Amino acid sequence: MSDVENEAEPRRTADGIEYTPHSMMHKAIVRMDPIKLEMLDGFERTDAGHKFVPEDSNVRVIVSGRDWSEKRILIYGSKSTKEARQHVETIIDRITEIDHNAELVDGPEITNIAVSGDLGTPLGLEALTVELTTEGIDVEYEPEQFPAAIVKIETPPVTFLLFSTGKFVIQGLRGFGDIEPSIERVQSQL
Repeated sequence: MSDVENEAEPRRTADGIEYTPHSMMHKAIVRMDPIKLEMLDGFERTDAGHKFVPEDSNVRVIVSGRDWSEKRILIYGSKSTKEARQHVETIIDRITEIDHNAELVDGPEITNIAVSGDLGTPLGLEALTVELTTEGIDVEYEPEQFPAAIVKIETPPVTFLLFSTGKFVIQGLRGFGDIEPSIERVQSQL
């Protein structure tokens, strides 16, 4: 677990590329007594399970699993693992306040991080698409459908959205250690 209050702070690579991690998703496993969560204030039944939206937050929490089993808790939009843990603990506290058992079994751990940044130079996306395709890199660019080139790299396995302005978004990161190698990998292809 990280003790960092806000892991979503802007950062720079060694060669000056600015990026910001955001939209983190964490997963935790909680063992709890059977309970109809929708009976608790703030919980709403959905197709995916139960949704909980903490007050004054952009975070969304989904609790899923059978009534007699461990529940999987997905925390979307937290700024740190510490914040994700606080949301899980809030849920556990709410359940134990009504005399039901609930305990953290595993996590929370980061399962996905989105990162945005700027390469600092405009990109010719049509030429880039042709060049990357000839090098065997999986890339899609259909400007009528979406204004970015979608580049899928294998190591680490992530998807880059490259915009003509030089701005980018990385999706599918599993940890902070994969961010800079992903940026370096794409930079080496430009």
